[in-house]
Amino acid sequence: LGIHLPYFPLWLQANGFDAEQIAMILAAPMFLRVVTTPLLTALADRASDRADVYVALTAASLALSAGYFLTPTYAMV
Repeated sequence: LGIHLPYFPLWLQANGFDAEQIAMILAAPMFLRVVTTPLLTALADRASDRADVYVALTAASLALSAGYFLTPTYAMV
């Protein structure tokens, strides 16, 4: 985060995003952490093997990271 976060808003602006869109993009991860962390930890606690949850989340992260190769649109970012 320390490397990309200072330059991410500049990259977004260079790709044509306006200030409101940039603010939403930067705020979304913080909001999602607050909402999804309790849900995912409850899911992991109920799972018979927590490693299965970890593997599924890692696979989802890999699939979502493939979006870096697509054209940067508001919905994609």
